[in-house]
Amino acid sequence: MAKGTASSSPSTPAVRDRSGRPRFGRIILFLAAAGLFFVIHKLLEPQTAHFLTRRGVLETVTTVEQSKSNGYIEEQMTLVSSSGLTVDLSIKAPDGAVRKRPLLVLLGGHETGQDAVLLVEDTRGAVVAAISYPYTGDHGVKGFAVITAVPVIQDAIRDTPAAVMLALDYLLRRPDIDPQRVELVGVSLGAPFACIVGGLDPRFRRVWAIHGAALPYRMMEHNLRHRIGVSSIRNGVAKLGALL
Repeated sequence: MAKGTASSSPSTPAVRDRSGRPRFGRIILFLAAAGLFFVIHKLLEPQTAHFLTRRGVLETVTTVEQSKSNGYIEEQMTLVSSSGLTVDLSIKAPDGAVRKRPLLVLLGGHETGQDAVLLVEDTRGAVVAAISYPYTGDHGVKGFAVITAVPVIQDAIRDTPAAVMLALDYLLRRPDIDPQRVELVGVSLGAPFACIVGGLDPRFRRVWAIHGAALPYRMMEHNLRHRIGVSSIRNGVAKLGALL
């Protein structure tokens, strides 16, 4: 009697590729790469539509403070858009008969904000205005905490062009502004934003970019030197910030 060969039905092994790794691992890797590509693509795509949407329509203007000093009227106010964007604005205008005057809108350092109007002692007959950046986070954030603050910083960066245009919507309603003589000045951090807004909004007849940087990464890295002492970490945060 011939010996029979015992047969068995072992469980089917997981399908593997030539490397021996389960094929589903490659699928997960592919999906992760596709997701990362999508995120980067969204970050790098033009933001014009977002700027215009966030600008919205000016709904309310609230005067926070008003004073007179050395021949000028100084006002601080808060603007609110239909999009929910809130903008803090300061104005310094010559005190006297109301007539059409040139307008100079200032964008300075992130901590100076709307107080930039106080740095102009003599406006030479012009109206000077400045906004604070729409940043809702901690201005004193340092060290590794900067990394966790990146999403809030990103929101402020993306909302700044909209904030400038919303401020101009209000300013051009004033009887003391000549709409044909409107200029935008960006200094330091304000320089790249001034260039962006100048390209989007033809109501600005001239744009000044002063002490700015051509590469956002270089500007961020320089400004982080007093906050992040370790160069490798600082460079990484600056590169991430530039990407976002």
